[in-house]
Amino acid sequence: TGRLDVLNGRTGQIMHLNHQHYENFQAHRSALDIPAAARAFKRPALVLHGSSDGAVTETNAHALASALPDSTLEIIDRAGHTFGAREPWTSSKLPLHLAQVTDRTIAFFKR
Repeated sequence: TGRLDVLNGRTGQIMHLNHQHYENFQAHRSALDIPAAARAFKRPALVLHGSSDGAVTETNAHALASALPDSTLEIIDRAGHTFGAREPWTSSKLPLHLAQVTDRTIAFFKR
């Protein structure tokens, strides 16, 4: 069909990945190599990951942190992929896990 249909587990929406996405990735493979980019990154980095992330595995977070020369990895207990945020956001208060992420990010930049 020229495309791959992927179900978004959170929204139930069918996401269409056209063959052009694959071709574009292949054409720019070296520029899109996340581990290589991480190894070349020469600044301190903070990697935050939710322990209940259903989209990205904790193994991926550890791999990214390992590839970054000067990184700190923090796992947010019971947090999902969006750290509790949803679209549209109608509350004036941050979700618990997103507040934790915000606090840890601010502390990281202040050090």
